[in-house]
Amino acid sequence: MKRCVGIAVVLFGILSIVSGLCEPGILVLPNDLSRIEEKAFYGDFNMQEVVLPEGVKYIGPLAFGYSGLTKINLPSSLEEIDDTAFDGISHLSATVTPGTYAANWWNENWKRFNAETKVLQVGFENSLSEPVGQGMVKWQELLAARNVNLAIELYPDSQIGNKNDLIDQMLLGEPIMTLADGAFFADYGVKDMGIVFGPFLFESWDQCWKLTESGWWNEQCAKLEGLGIKMVAANWAYGARHTLTTKPIHTVVDLNGQLIRVPTNAIQTKGFEVLGATPVGMSLGDVYTALQQDTIDGVEIPLSVLYGRKHHEVAKYLILDGHVLNFTTWVCSANWFNSLSLAQQEALIETGKEAGIYNNGLLAAADAHYCDLMEAEGVTIYQPTAEDLETFRALAEDFYKLGDSFGWTPGLYETVKAAMK
Repeated sequence: MKRCVGIAVVLFGILSIVSGLCEPGILVLPNDLSRIEEKAFYGDFNMQEVVLPEGVKYIGPLAFGYSGLTKINLPSSLEEIDDTAFDGISHLSATVTPGTYAANWWNENWKRFNAETKVLQVGFENSLSEPVGQGMVKWQELLAARNVNLAIELYPDSQIGNKNDLIDQMLLGEPIMTLADGAFFADYGVKDMGIVFGPFLFESWDQCWKLTESGWWNEQCAKLEGLGIKMVAANWAYGARHTLTTKPIHTVVDLNGQLIRVPTNAIQTKGFEVLGATPVGMSLGDVYTALQQDTIDGVEIPLSVLYGRKHHEVAKYLILDGHVLNFTTWVCSANWFNSLSLAQQEALIETGKEAGIYNNGLLAAADAHYCDLMEAEGVTIYQPTAEDLETFRALAEDFYKLGDSFGWTPGLYETVKAAMK
């Protein structure tokens, strides 16, 4: 097998390779090398095998960390190997000389780099073709690239059960993750989290993300964890909720008395009541017929659902009021999460956040596309002015005076508004 000798350069104490990979993935380091400094090959996924010369005495922190390395020789000259030198590597084999420092170090540490991969099953009701499904595919890819013996398996379309079933399994410590939102957490026992479904609480997605980075949010997550649920990611937009009706709605006055389908929870019911509408709790599967038969006058839901369920065929007026900026979160068993190594925990959280940003970009593009499709199919879309939205927000203020009925902490609205600034 043809191999190439690398040219080593030490700059500010860190070794880097200018050249040396001839046979793909194989690197032979120069004979006069004595030290491999901190992060010398950190994150190098192109490198699979390294040949170290006799004379190397030291391998520093994360020298080969989170790289693609799978095979290395540890020469008898080695005198010190930092405990983190090979962190983040899933499968590593090493050649050593018996009775040497390197052999003793390897015998004590080899299991860390050859542990059985843990698998997290992710169940959700959406399809893989939706932005959230594509976001999960991205998360799966990002996590796999981290090489921390942790993998995600995807089960879309409720293949392994509904949300309540999955939460029950989580609480038994099963390696399962699913999505859930503030309204669900409120029903589950962390009542203050329900406020995120209040009408016109947020004026922008940035305010949502500021809230989920706040001390208040962390306190709510700690309460969830006390109930056995670990918040893994919270920066996933699920969709702004808009209102589709059979009659034009341009101002909050136009909404007065309109029968609007809402999910069957108290927060969203009261949210539309304060705006002057008459909320109607109804299964989403019954909405098309109800609109067609004039049983209801409208429905509020994200654009992807409006279009996917073809509600626009029987209701031709859409106001982009964005009365709720619906973001979702991913949660798993707190006990299972705590069984992971620190590197696995960090990888899961960091890649989840990165995948959330990817999801949000897909969602923004998809929403614009749905609007184009609905307009082409005869829907009149109204973008309310800033003045229009202020009238909606003014009425929505009354909703936040109902905190006692939801079991909220006194002063919650003011606390949350301050946290999102």
